[in-house]
Amino acid sequence: MYQPVGVTAGASSLDIEPAPDLDPELFDGYRLKSPVRMELLSAMSGFFSQQYANHEQWVRAWLAGSGVSYRWHASHEVKDLDVLLGVQFVAFRSSNPGFTQMGNADIAKHLNDDMRTNLWPYTAAWKQQYEVTWYVNPGSWDITAIKPYAAYDLMDDGWTVPPSPEAPRVDPQWPLHASMYHQRATTAVERYSQALTDLQNSTHPAARTDAERRFKMAVEQAVSLFDTVHEGRKTAFSGTGQGYDDWGNYLWQMGKKAGWVPALRQIKDYHQRASQASNVDTYGVELPDSDLLIRRAAMMYR
Repeated sequence: MYQPVGVTAGASSLDIEPAPDLDPELFDGYRLKSPVRMELLSAMSGFFSQQYANHEQWVRAWLAGSGVSYRWHASHEVKDLDVLLGVQFVAFRSSNPGFTQMGNADIAKHLNDDMRTNLWPYTAAWKQQYEVTWYVNPGSWDITAIKPYAAYDLMDDGWTVPPSPEAPRVDPQWPLHASMYHQRATTAVERYSQALTDLQNSTHPAARTDAERRFKMAVEQAVSLFDTVHEGRKTAFSGTGQGYDDWGNYLWQMGKKAGWVPALRQIKDYHQRASQASNVDTYGVELPDSDLLIRRAAMMYR
């Protein structure tokens, strides 16, 4: 189940010169191409129409992130595109009574989990050069509240947050602090790899018990570090953050460029899959998340 992990350098939109124009595959000058816009809206509508009622009344959608900025060329292979969704939760519950007992954050998590499973795979290689991901942020009915790099309203066909060619603000102390995180992350990945090797080579029961303990600790440390950095980036694009100019975003981007953010994410993904496999072994089925349990209970007693 578990696999070796390495730290591999990549690219970042923070330290690349802005292009003179927006991505010509997506834009005619400053306006999103109509076929691009309609394809994305069609994919979204097709997904929501399958099991959610009246999505036109409670969802808004923006094409966002560095892929619609003047630094779209930071990725040289598959380009990242984010579609950020705002949900009017009162209207959502009114149209979908099975969710009336769930809070906004739980509904957002449910929708994100559902999209990750049933929508992301269909846009993972969109136009053979883009990976389109879809997210609901609980507080983003007003997209400006989460301070995106740029945000193009797919429904109103215009910019809500226009892109800027200006370079992001970088505090002189940030590179030093980011290098410290780099060292911590590299150590965590090396500790994980060594613990995995020891576990795979352990045959004596006592030695294997000790190896399992050290492996579990290595996984927990790597996951904790990833969650800390990821939470910092989420905070950057919240009402209390500074968006593109925030330390949390800078650290995330530098971690992606250096390769340690993807490495930590791999460890977390392996850990989650192993936990799910363990649940299957123990109970015969994959255990549902708590939000799904709440939804089922709500539907039984509505």
